[in-house]
Amino acid sequence: MTTARAPRLALAALLALAMACGSGVNLPAPTQAPGPLPDVRGLPRTETLVLLGYEPTRVEYVDPAQYGGSTSAYKGLLFSGLVRFTPDLKLAPDLARNWTVSADGLVYTFELEPEARFSDGSPITAEDVIFSWTRALDPATGVGENPYLDDIAGATTVAQGYDVALTGATALDDHTLEVRLRAPNAFFLGKLTFPVAYVVQRANVTSGDDWYQRPVSSGPYALSEIVPYDTVTLERQDGYPHPPDVRYVIYLTNEGGSPLSLFEGGDIDWVDLWDSDASLIRDPGHRLHPLLHSTTSLCTNYLELNTHRPGLTNPDVRAALALAIDRDTLFASLIDGDDRRATTLLPPAMPGFVARPETAFDPEAARAALARSGYQPEDITLRLSVTGSSNDIGDLLGAIVQGWRETLGISVTAQVLDWYDFDYALSRHATDVISTGWCADYPDAQNFLDSIAHSDGSYNNLGFAERAVDDWLDSARAEPDAVRRLDLYHQAETWLLDQTVLIPLAHSAYAAVVQARVQGYVLTPFDVAIIPWISLRP
Repeated sequence: MTTARAPRLALAALLALAMACGSGVNLPAPTQAPGPLPDVRGLPRTETLVLLGYEPTRVEYVDPAQYGGSTSAYKGLLFSGLVRFTPDLKLAPDLARNWTVSADGLVYTFELEPEARFSDGSPITAEDVIFSWTRALDPATGVGENPYLDDIAGATTVAQGYDVALTGATALDDHTLEVRLRAPNAFFLGKLTFPVAYVVQRANVTSGDDWYQRPVSSGPYALSEIVPYDTVTLERQDGYPHPPDVRYVIYLTNEGGSPLSLFEGGDIDWVDLWDSDASLIRDPGHRLHPLLHSTTSLCTNYLELNTHRPGLTNPDVRAALALAIDRDTLFASLIDGDDRRATTLLPPAMPGFVARPETAFDPEAARAALARSGYQPEDITLRLSVTGSSNDIGDLLGAIVQGWRETLGISVTAQVLDWYDFDYALSRHATDVISTGWCADYPDAQNFLDSIAHSDGSYNNLGFAERAVDDWLDSARAEPDAVRRLDLYHQAETWLLDQTVLIPLAHSAYAAVVQARVQGYVLTPFDVAIIPWISLRP
């Protein structure tokens, strides 16, 4: 997914994905007996979705105000916000039944679902939303400064500890919430789909440090039971305004056997696939291929160049590096064949994606670009940094480094740093090139380009700053016309790629096998709480 600072894919999702990796062995064909499926842990299988999972033993797996966890795991099932994404990535009402936006784009007025209830039966009010957002912004209880709520007036002073009240949010009555932004942002609603904007109950989260072991839910499911080292059971939450069709969700937390063998035996309802398993089952002749779902993710792996470092201040030097990468060789032998070659920063499924010709491997053009820069090969010394748990940079980066040495005759060293040292190096901009990646938190170009390329972007690792890029991105934030807005993002992305500030490498692929009884399943290119949208066939 990434080889540098991890994109904000939640820890719980990473744990679940790790558990979902199968053995890669070509297992015997399923031999499930005909007839109704047996009950699971005493619950009717016709009403129960069964998955592999983990016990929510840490507060960040459950608490929406903490980073970690994901919308498709416990946070997205136990809690909800004002809006949510549908499986086809459209914004839809959640706890808010509708909303209006002022002509200047600064004031949002939400009408909450009047019948929405927490799982203990108490009503969900506008004051609950304000409390939850303030708590998420408070550095003592939540993430503090974050890019999901910082559009709200007063959010920064709360996040910095200067204020205890979120001045930009006002409860006009129990079911009407007015939100004033500090500046227009055309995708403010999309940001509210992220867990830090979810609603929690004040009495629950202030009841003690262990509140997360007995959460009061605002979402489609409530925690029914945890059997240590066995199962976590969720049950449909009747106070949720959009009740899901599936009544129970059971996570098996200590099941023997490989995930694929459990799937083929009918014990679980779907398995996320990675690496060798995904490659095997993509073969149309594989017995599980008819149950395969796959998509290109909203993730991009890329090299980021430090435009402040000697040599790399020159765009011709940067162009020479891009021209000296043999992508055909990389994809033929070193990159997962299911991943898609990247020529852009924006992934193909992202609104605003515009295809771009690939920079071809051209040694002569690479050497000509270096000569045009005025630098001699011996003048260029680069350090490529990556974070990891071993001293091995991996075959992919090793091939890129070796290609730069052989094609351009420059000096390149590679280093693998632990997380602390890597983060310290980035904070001081004390490296030349990093291998990194970004996965979208919501399907909008703003989440990619603002985060990575704006001078104050949260994932601008190496201090890149360009006035023209900032101007395009600032204008796009407030632009109400969708076509014009995407054109501004395209101009910013084109500049970054033309100037070789970034070198895109790959868009990763997602894959899963899903039992035929699961209806309405969609493998989305980014994290969406899909369970509330599915049904089970008997």
